Amino acid sequence: MKQRFILFLSMTLLWTACDVINPDEPIPAYLDIQPFSFTAGFGRGTDSHQITDAWVYINDTYHGTFTLPTTIPIISEGETKITIFPGIKDNGNSSTPDIYTLYQIYETTLDFQPNETFTIRPSTTYDDNVILPIVEDFETGGNALNADLDENPATIVRTTSTEVFEGQRSGWIQLTRQDSFIVAGTAPRTDFPRQNATAYMELNYKSDVAMAISLIGLDQASQINFQSEFTRIINAKSSWNKIYLNFTQAFRDMEVQGDVDAYQVMVRTGIPFENGELSREEADIFLDNMKIVHF
Repeated sequence: MKQRFILFLSMTLLWTACDVINPDEPIPAYLDIQPFSFTAGFGRGTDSHQITDAWVYINDTYHGTFTLPTTIPIISEGETKITIFPGIKDNGNSSTPDIYTLYQIYETTLDFQPNETFTIRPSTTYDDNVILPIVEDFETGGNALNADLDENPATIVRTTSTEVFEGQRSGWIQLTRQDSFIVAGTAPRTDFPRQNATAYMELNYKSDVAMAISLIGLDQASQINFQSEFTRIINAKSSWNKIYLNFTQAFRDMEVQGDVDAYQVMVRTGIPFENGELSREEADIFLDNMKIVHF
C-alpha cells in the first residue's frame, strides 16, 4: 500500500510540474484591420491617399507594423484600447515605411473575447495643425507649375481632360524628339514651414519616364540664384499612383543655411538616351493633386 501511495504521489507531482513548465496558452482574439479611408476636409484638396500600413499599439504598447488589410492575434480580454498610426512608404520607397504624422491617429476601444474576430475600418484626416500652402488640382485653365524655367514655350505644363486621375482635368507634359526635355516650376514662394516642421509634397502622377522633383532655395534679391537644391526621383509609372515626397530635412537645411529667402518647386524630366539615341519618340507625363503639406 505504501509503495502504491508513493507511486501515485510521484505521478501527481510529475503532472503538476508539467503544468508549471507548459501552462495553458492564452487564447487570442483576432483584430481584422481593413484599409484606411481618408477625408481631406474643406479647401484641402483631394481625398486620395496611399496609406499602406498600420502601426498598431495595444493599450499604448507597440504591437507591430502591418500591411493593410490584415488580421492579427491579440492576447487581451475585455476592454482594450486600440491605437493605429497611418503608415506610408516614404518617398515611394517600400524599404522606408514610416508613420505619416500629418494624418490624425485612429483610436478605438474594443471588448475583446477569446477566439473572436473584431473588424475595424480606420479613418483619418489631416492633423488640425496642418498647413497647405500649395493645393493644385489642375481643374482651372492655369496651374501652379507655370514658371517656364527652360525658356522653351513648347515644353510647359498644360492641363488636359484626356487623361485624368479625378475631376475634369489633370496637368500634362508632352515630350517629343524635337522637345525632349522640360524644366518647369512654381513661382518663388516665401511661405516657409514653421521652424523644425515636418513637410511633404503629395502628388498623383502617371508617367512614361522618370521625373526629378526638386525643392529649390532662392536668394530673394535675384530669385534666380540657386542657394540650395534637394531632389527626389520618381520612377516611371504606367498607371496612376500617389507618392509622398519628404522635404522635411530640405526645409530645415534651408533654415539653417540662412541665405535662402524663397523656395520653388521644380519639375524636370526628359526622354532618356540609350546608345546615344533618344529611347522613344515621345513621352507623356500626367500630374494631379499636387500639395505642399506641413505643420
